[in-house]
This record gives sequence, structure tokens and C-alpha cells, in this order.
Amino acid sequence: AAPPPQSPARVGLWEAEAILKHRRRLRAEALARSRGFSEDEVRAHRKSFRGADPDDTGSVGPKRVARLLARLFPRSTSDIEEHRRAKALFDEAVSGSGGTMGFPEFLLLMRLVSDDHERDRLSEELFAVEATDFSRPEVRDFRALFRGGLSAPEGDVMTLGDFVSMVARIMPVISIIMETELKQLLRELEATSDEGAALGFGAFLRAMQKLQRENWHGINDAAADITSAQAGAELGKDETSTTASTAASGTWTSSKDEDHDTSAP
Repeated sequence: AAPPPQSPARVGLWEAEAILKHRRRLRAEALARSRGFSEDEVRAHRKSFRGADPDDTGSVGPKRVARLLARLFPRSTSDIEEHRRAKALFDEAVSGSGGTMGFPEFLLLMRLVSDDHERDRLSEELFAVEATDFSRPEVRDFRALFRGGLSAPEGDVMTLGDFVSMVARIMPVISIIMETELKQLLRELEATSDEGAALGFGAFLRAMQKLQRENWHGINDAAADITSAQAGAELGKDETSTTASTAASGTWTSSKDEDHDTSAP
């Protein structure tokens, strides 16, 4: 007679706990190796590292490190404090490798730089909120307006083109002169560089406050007209969906679904 079938081995409670601990440790180690970056981000950083190591030596030489830091911290070439800041992050990244910049150190540097820039962004936003004295609902609505105007939402940075397009959704016409004035405004807010505008949310708030206070080319009136038109269109409906912020004479609205002529008159 054939022997009775064997029942599958059962994992005991302690064995199961040991397996779970082992898996958690592996996940933690993988997260530590990736420095908190996603797999796609690690691949992108590895590509950047290879670009900085064209000879495939496994490390980035001093001259290329200097160019890399200049790209990550553009002002470091002319601002001594910014230079010290960049060097401090580099020294921290390579402190465990004797000064050699291999890919693990490069990835750590990218994490340190990312965290550093994030702290700057949050600090700028808090300063801008206090300086502009907008209410919490206004800041929330301006945030929606800002996010809705980004051509690359994942970057959380508004380009000059994004900013002009956003204003064009409020103003019926944006002339070449008006566009130049907007560019000058961003320059005054130190939101432009040789590579163009880099408008974070804090600088965006300050820019909108200036346009509001000066009623730039009647922008408050244009915003009020849009609000009135939308209110009439929404009359009688149970639900409304608008992205708005209160302006001096009305509500700032993104008006994404409306087309405006952005050519010179």
C-alpha cells in the first residue's frame, strides 16, 4: 500500500517571527543603501554618476567633483558662504570613504543636497507666508494656483513660461512689454538665474502679493470679472469647483478651462 501523503510542514510562531524580522532587516538595508530614493530615482542618479565618471573608474575625480558642486550650488563659485556649505555636504558624504567619491558616496551627497534644498524651500515658504501676511485659506488657494500652473509638477518649481501662462489665465492679453515686466519682477525676487526662472512657492507668493498691491495692469479687476462670470455660470448648480485666492478686489482664480489671447495686441 502507498504511504499516506505527508502534510506540508508548518512554520512555527518563532520561525515565522524570525522570517519577518529577516525581511524587515533586508528592506531596511535596501532603504539605507538607496538613501531613501525610489528605484527610478536611484537609476537616474546612477546615470548622472556615470556622466561624471566617463572613464568608468568607479569614482569621480576632484575636478569633476568641483564641477558637480558648482552645478548643484550655482552661487558657490561667487559666494564664500555657499561654497562652504557645498564643501561641508561633500565632506560629510565622503567622510566614510577617505575622501573618495564612489557611487554610494555620490548617492549620499544627492540625499544631503536634496534635504538641504528642501529645508531652504520650507524656510523660504514660511518667511514668505509671514512677510505677505496672507491668511491660511489664501495661502492654501495660492498653493492650488501654483501647483495647477506647473508644467512639471514633480519639480515643484515654476518656470518663467509657467508664470506668464498662469497670469495669462487672469489677464485677457499679455503683451511683450507685460511679459518683460513679469520677468523683471522675478529678477527682483532673485527667482531667476542664467538658466531662467526658478520660482518656488515662497517667491510665487511674494510675486503675487506685488501684482496684487500694485493692481498690475488692472489684474485685480480682471480677477474680479472672472469671479463674477464664474459665479453666474455656477448659479443653480449644486457643486462648484474653482481654484481661487482672495485678491484686493475679488478672488484670484486659475480659470484653467478658459482660453485667453496671449499674443501682443
